[in-house]
Amino acid sequence: MACSEKTIDLHVAGYSTHRATATVTLREYDSRERLFRASKAAGICWAITLLGVLIPLAHFFIVPGGTVLGIYLFVTRYRARVVPENCRGKCPDCQMEQDFDVGPQWALPATISCEGCHRSLTLSQKP
Repeated sequence: MACSEKTIDLHVAGYSTHRATATVTLREYDSRERLFRASKAAGICWAITLLGVLIPLAHFFIVPGGTVLGIYLFVTRYRARVVPENCRGKCPDCQMEQDFDVGPQWALPATISCEGCHRSLTLSQKP
């Protein structure tokens, strides 16, 4: 199973005119690794769904919900070719160094929030 990592420097823009930088580490998966990740997520979901069959009345919600959730997780994980591992940078407004939560989907520009001042920030590619 082969996956590669790369690091990208990004601009962080907020309400102030100051610009800060952030570094994001991206992990790129090949089709075999994506299939493994997707199958693992769906398998865990469906294993819990099978246990839900044993719970009276609740199985009417657990089984269909778990089945649909397993399919959703499989599709979204299989489509995710590039996944952000971590993003570290400084807020341009409050100057706090932190790990930003960029979520599992990777696209630029990305909207994030600062843990210190709770302002909305924008990640964009350096020119």
